[in-house]
Amino acid sequence: FLPIVGYSRADLAPGLLDEGALTPPGHREVDDLARREQGERGTCTPYEKAYLRKDGSAVPVLIGRAALDGEETTVAFVLDITERRRAADAIRARERQQEAVANLGRRSAETHDLAILFDLAATLAADTLDDVPSLHTTILRVATVRHVSNQRATDTGRDAILIAHVWRQRFQCHANMS
Repeated sequence: FLPIVGYSRADLAPGLLDEGALTPPGHREVDDLARREQGERGTCTPYEKAYLRKDGSAVPVLIGRAALDGEETTVAFVLDITERRRAADAIRARERQQEAVANLGRRSAETHDLAILFDLAATLAADTLDDVPSLHTTILRVATVRHVSNQRATDTGRDAILIAHVWRQRFQCHANMS
């Protein structure tokens, strides 16, 4: 537990590890529900909340509790679920990207106008690359240049190649981070 919240054994003595002080305001209600459930059943259903680390950052955790010897002694587990949350966020982002690409595929089957296809691809990239600001900015810049200069279909094709290159970089970066 101590490594999760960034405290040491020396911090235990002065009473710095009061559960109320370690719990952000929005998470106190779940603790109250868990205590009530533990009082009624002797145990509580594992639940998620956050603790405040010593440095002030929040860490998501999964907690379970059980009373031993009546209510005199409580045993609990606390698991850091930061990586699980990151993985779930990455899965949701990937699902959004896949849906956007499928939508682009459906829309591209309906039109053969390269300018419209480019606009769809640029919108797709801008909407799904919010976690990579530099690529997002590049795509928006390319889209702006395309609209401002009113380029012909051949220039739009070059723009589409640029977008494909940017997408390839994005997926390579994402794969390397996984």
